[in-house]
Amino acid sequence: MTKRNHLALTPCLAATIVSLSVIATSCSSKTNFAGPPKQGEAAAGAKPNAGESSSPGTAAAPSTSAAAPASTPSVDTSAATAPTVTLSTPTTDIKNAASIQVTATFSVPVTGLTVDKIIVTNGTITNLVGDGSVYTFTLTPNSPGPFTVFIPGNAATDSNGKGNTESAPISETQTVTDINMSLPLTTSSTQNAVWVVTKDGKGAKIQLDPANNYPMTTFTGTGVGVTGGHRTFVSPYGLFIGTPQGGSTGTGGKVYFVTNKLTDGAAAEVSIDLNVVTPPIASDSRVCVTKFTTNNIEYIGAAYTAAGPNRRFYKAPIDPTKPGYVDTSKGSSLDAGTGIGEWGYSCYTDQTRNYFWSKKNSYRSNGISGINLNTNLPISATLAPNNNGFTMTGPGGLSFNLASGTQSYALAGAVDGSLLTGSGIDVYTMANEPISDNVFVIPYNSNTIYVMSAKCFTSIADCSTAGKSILTTVASFDPTPVGYIGPMSSLNDGRVLGLERGTTRSNVFLMALADPKDITKGLTITKIKDVPGDTYMYSDFTGSMDLAKGQVQTFDLTQAAGYTPDVSFKTAALRWDAVQGTSPTWTGLTLSAACFKKGATGVAPAALANVATSGTEFDISKAPGCSGIFDQVQISVQPAAANTLVFSKTADFKFHGKQ
Repeated sequence: MTKRNHLALTPCLAATIVSLSVIATSCSSKTNFAGPPKQGEAAAGAKPNAGESSSPGTAAAPSTSAAAPASTPSVDTSAATAPTVTLSTPTTDIKNAASIQVTATFSVPVTGLTVDKIIVTNGTITNLVGDGSVYTFTLTPNSPGPFTVFIPGNAATDSNGKGNTESAPISETQTVTDINMSLPLTTSSTQNAVWVVTKDGKGAKIQLDPANNYPMTTFTGTGVGVTGGHRTFVSPYGLFIGTPQGGSTGTGGKVYFVTNKLTDGAAAEVSIDLNVVTPPIASDSRVCVTKFTTNNIEYIGAAYTAAGPNRRFYKAPIDPTKPGYVDTSKGSSLDAGTGIGEWGYSCYTDQTRNYFWSKKNSYRSNGISGINLNTNLPISATLAPNNNGFTMTGPGGLSFNLASGTQSYALAGAVDGSLLTGSGIDVYTMANEPISDNVFVIPYNSNTIYVMSAKCFTSIADCSTAGKSILTTVASFDPTPVGYIGPMSSLNDGRVLGLERGTTRSNVFLMALADPKDITKGLTITKIKDVPGDTYMYSDFTGSMDLAKGQVQTFDLTQAAGYTPDVSFKTAALRWDAVQGTSPTWTGLTLSAACFKKGATGVAPAALANVATSGTEFDISKAPGCSGIFDQVQISVQPAAANTLVFSKTADFKFHGKQ
């Protein structure tokens, strides 16, 4: 600390009247030191007092114009004593405290003390309050390292105008420890992957990670030698596969499960055997699967046909203690319409209203029917969908008439609950892409891809002209053609994934519009992988029906390396990491946070408005309880709106704080 030079004055008799003459008596000389003035001193260039020299360092000559007084009256010598000030703090561990409460105690009542007069290094002074002889303020160190605070001389004055003397400082060096912790919190089922299942009962999970050449993990055991294709659904736990009844191996008519955490070459597990339920599955019936939630219970559902024919919908809850495990002891088979033919060829779940739709193969009357998953009762396609009764003319002979009774093979749906299918042409597969609000359509046994506005199925009656739809002809995605374009499934981020089926091998490809707002600018198609076998499958194999998944999880910092109990956090920050290959922008989700001590009553998390892009830390110190002492950080991730399909796909969250 720099030593300060103070002005020393001796009490003086200001004036004594003798014989009607005023005699000015100089009782002391004042020395001016070079350098800037101190608080309470006159500024350079100010007019000197009477009897003083205006030259620095020169004492004023005493006046000799009159005789000395005959006597000296008494003087209050206490007025000549400068007030002293002492700093103290009740904070016991100022090395680690995020803020320090300081009390300034003066020897006598003073006035004039303000925040700007308190001198601090590597810190900030706030909340100065008090009067008389006691004041308090808050010192917040700016960064780890040494800090000092003191009150300089003449920062306040007593009733006699005397300035205080300088206080002794409070000085310390703050240390810091970085506290880091991760939570594997995911908001989507897809994990940016595509699942494929082949006709010979094998399959693979392919990560959409071009930097690592789209790594692939294989599995086996999903209905060998069966007649008809598999129907799939991606869940938060893994892939559910509906295998058609038929063939001689005894592996058909079942729902299989493959975990997200599969190891290469692992075998699928049977979740539901529709051969043993009542009524059992009929020969050659397809099985279309879905996942849904009612009354906060997750279910796996499967559309199948029993003898009669009798359309059935089997449902069983997922055991929350064993993710992916289906508790068939609590299962039941619902009547979806007796005597109206087979179904299960394709299906779609309207998650807005919790309606499940399924249908039979091409050009069959009464092809579409459904189940209300809230009431377990059948519903008719002629009554329920938002776009019932709408008709459309599309490109290349494609048309749409939901009420015609001759719908095509494919079935999909829009976020608003509208059903997407075709009539007048045998549509093999369809995929709704919600970001661009387009529908990708492929006819049966064709290499032609149509891309149309979703409004072509709800409000635009003529979608045959340029600007409303486009047509892309794709001969093959490989130098050696392997077959025709098979099923498609949206990634809900502007991309649609498709399969080109072949007898001995199949191609996997990505499609993306050059401009999602203008489909006339073309379509980019990129082959990413080929897989052995015929990818004879339909429905969702990317998580296209996957809604944003709300979660609440807590960082228990007592388990973090370096954490010290009952020590304040100087900083608190979060970051989120996107699934490899997905968008880094925070979209479609609300992130909230709160901090508290273990065992204490937690506070409700508050929404954070400053969520940064993936991999970037953002401050949460303003969230409830997230400054000072805490050891629990609760974060809540929820969909920003109901039925959110377009959202950030998170891999994990990370906490970073400094103690």
